[in-house]
Amino acid sequence: MSESSPELSAEQKIQQALRGIWISSRATLEERISVLAQAQQALAAGALSPELQKLAESAAHKLAGVLGTFGLPQGSALATKLERAFAADDEARMESGEIQQWLAALKEEMAAQDRRYA
Repeated sequence: MSESSPELSAEQKIQQALRGIWISSRATLEERISVLAQAQQALAAGALSPELQKLAESAAHKLAGVLGTFGLPQGSALATKLERAFAADDEARMESGEIQQWLAALKEEMAAQDRRYA
């Protein structure tokens, strides 16, 4: 096999596979972002139910893992912050403004990945 071969390198094959997985996972990722947004809005309104809080904590945990797998350490770190915030025992320890900022930054990280895989 020469260097000019049209064959894909192992790295290119991995990137191609990751792109396909990212695209096929995007709807699930958006659902998790939606849960986080709903929880943030409920928190801001003083109406965060324990059920929604647990759903948000779980969604953030799953996002942290998936984003790390896709090589998005900043996105994974943001999701971990969100997970910890929603794991707090009381609403006083959950800062709605910070959560909103982290969520916006997380959405931007995901949009940047979309652009890379476009």
